Amino acid sequence: MACELVRTGSATPSQKQLKAGLTRWLASLDPDQVIAQYERKVPLPRHTWLEAGWCLTFEAIPRSQGRRGDPTSRTIGVFPAKPWLDDESNRVFDAVKRKGGKYGDLALPFIVAVGHAAVFPEDKDSETALYGTSVECAHGSIPTFGRMPDGYWTAAYDRPHGRVSGVLIVDNPAPWTWTKNIPVLWQSPDPSSLPAPILPTWATAQLVDDQVERRPAALPAHAALGLPKQWPVGDAFPRRHESSSS
Repeated sequence: MACELVRTGSATPSQKQLKAGLTRWLASLDPDQVIAQYERKVPLPRHTWLEAGWCLTFEAIPRSQGRRGDPTSRTIGVFPAKPWLDDESNRVFDAVKRKGGKYGDLALPFIVAVGHAAVFPEDKDSETALYGTSVECAHGSIPTFGRMPDGYWTAAYDRPHGRVSGVLIVDNPAPWTWTKNIPVLWQSPDPSSLPAPILPTWATAQLVDDQVERRPAALPAHAALGLPKQWPVGDAFPRRHESSSS
């Protein structure tokens, strides 16, 4: 759920009423219907809350089917959601291009790390940004697949991007996703790039003959961090009860 503060009030609002109102609103929504409408360019559902001079707007961001009903997957507010709705491949491309042009010649493998904040993150966005748009070409009766020269490593530049050995991307990084979201190391297809080291908790993607070959992580992140698989555990915001003295 995304939250945007429109106006602050002079008094403290009732959090109990806010939570109750949000619970009723979210319960009235069908997540599958919201996803289907969003794919047809329909804006995400919005709810405006007014009380004690305060004005907040909320946007409901549906979870995928596999993440619903998980008591350890919490409803987290993000501020704001609008920039996330842009063309994700362009945002990844711009971030890598900006960071990849820094530091000069390191004479060492150079990995650019990107935290991909998006409502519906997809590997396809990263693939397009780094390796170029996948296209189908018709030569006679047998179709072939190729790449447009519009990716970070595949486009024609005055200064090639081979100095970047790889791009490490993790979707929506946050403390509560450390054990769940797997970083993916997208490896450079440029022969002039120095080979990038690969940690066992990283999945990998590599361009081979215009097709992307993927390998899963050898070790789950929670094991490497020494944390439970469903970390964090317990109540999200436990209340502390003050002891009363007699």
